[in-house]
Amino acid sequence: MAASDSDIHHDCYNTDSTDVVLPVDIYSEINVSYEKVNPNASPAVFFDSYGHSVVPLLGGLAIRDINADEAQTLGYFSPKQHDNRSYLIQSSYSFVDESNRIVCPTNDNRVLMLKATDEEGNVLPEFEKVLDIDIKAAAEAALGKTLDQNLLSVVFDYEGNLWFATGGFRIYPDRKQQGTFGYVSRAAIDKILNGEDVDLSDAVFVYELEPGEGAENGIAASKEGAVILTNLKCYLL
Repeated sequence: MAASDSDIHHDCYNTDSTDVVLPVDIYSEINVSYEKVNPNASPAVFFDSYGHSVVPLLGGLAIRDINADEAQTLGYFSPKQHDNRSYLIQSSYSFVDESNRIVCPTNDNRVLMLKATDEEGNVLPEFEKVLDIDIKAAAEAALGKTLDQNLLSVVFDYEGNLWFATGGFRIYPDRKQQGTFGYVSRAAIDKILNGEDVDLSDAVFVYELEPGEGAENGIAASKEGAVILTNLKCYLL
């Protein structure tokens, strides 16, 4: 994954620590960057290997200079402007992969991969969407039934398979919502990135949960496999 200093709410690879010196009263300093484009300040910030800060922007994601008096946008992807659609990117569950592509789930149950920089690390003014998979539709096709919970989060395992979970916060068993989790194979993702057509029915693997069981908060990856927490169990897959 990207060599970055983001380890709070974005460390989905189970390190549980950071060797970065964080500002916990060590040479304390407060820096303020004024936000004049977004309605609110960015709720999440993470970094690529070049040190660029990736932040939410107008329903999408952007690389912005937040080390300035006023936040400046260097490049971005807006679903409304660049994809002519009204979905939103779920920034809190997005991350940067080993090739500095931004991997991000959306609120309409898809996962996108965005190329944000060129090979030299220069920021692209408009990010290039290189992958777009409807995760929920693929999972429903694999199961042969409709799922009543939306995509929650995604993460790569150590072999490059893209794991996903449907669910949400505070899912109580007596409500009988049905969740699921699974993965899209690395081979299929590589073919899509190479411009090949892929039959996702042969590339998406799904494990159906019991009625009332749903994934919580997020999922993680370890060298032993994918780790997924539900409201009833903790799975190592």
